[in-house]
Amino acid sequence: MSDDKITRLPVQIKGTPRVLKLAPTYVGCQHLHAIVDEKLTELECRDCGAKLNPIAYLANMARTLGRWDWERDRIEKARASLAERSKCRCTKCGEWTEIRTVHRREVARIKSNTPPKGAQP
Repeated sequence: MSDDKITRLPVQIKGTPRVLKLAPTYVGCQHLHAIVDEKLTELECRDCGAKLNPIAYLANMARTLGRWDWERDRIEKARASLAERSKCRCTKCGEWTEIRTVHRREVARIKSNTPPKGAQP
């Protein structure tokens, strides 16, 4: 191969300003609500009135739904993990006992070692 057919690209040295800059994706309206015109096959933002790209809008909806699915799965796994830790073995009798939620008032009562209201001393 000969070097005369190769086009060399300009190499950018560190410290030089960039030639290309990306515009920020969020510029105002996020186009969350759309009006679909089936006859004209158009998509328009209900909030700002801008004409939208239907494919980009569908892709954004798919990403959002994917995030919701991922979050739902994460929450279900966290609930299952919590349910596994809802029982403990009693040190006195050795039986499995359900762990119950203790509220602030009860924690304060336990710390101060006072009997609950209505209990006989």
